Amino acid sequence: MANVVDRMTTTADDFDRLAYVVEGGYDPDDPYEDGVLTATERAVLDELVSDNGPSSLESLELGVAGLVYALATVRIIPAASCRGHPGDRAWSDRPVVLFATTEYRARALQPLVEAANCRFVMDAARPELLAVAGRSIQDMMALADAVLGSRRTFVRPRPARPAR
Repeated sequence: MANVVDRMTTTADDFDRLAYVVEGGYDPDDPYEDGVLTATERAVLDELVSDNGPSSLESLELGVAGLVYALATVRIIPAASCRGHPGDRAWSDRPVVLFATTEYRARALQPLVEAANCRFVMDAARPELLAVAGRSIQDMMALADAVLGSRRTFVRPRPARPAR
């Protein structure tokens, strides 16, 4: 979805507008969406989003939803996320996912974060949480792929049992 929305837009505001439509569950038969989308955008989204209901993002934002789900699969607990928005809508100016985790899992995540051109950051409003931020949603999606491809690294080996 992110790649299709990206190809259809030329500005950050256009991307935000179309992403917002996709995130909210695009309904091609909703008369209230007239004027929000061009005829071309409607035609593309008709093919992209199905079932006239909420999107598969489950109220998460395009570009960070995958990382939220990937982190949860390795028992890193997501707490908040934002893909970053232009203008006044943003609580983050860049894609970010805040989470709680153990030191072991944070250390397992660290090389993946670096390889995806992301970085660990702290949020002054939530100092008990760790966050990972990317320069773009493409970086965050690359990190999600890396986490899923490296699931075993997040499992702490059990100590060997003493021989009897």
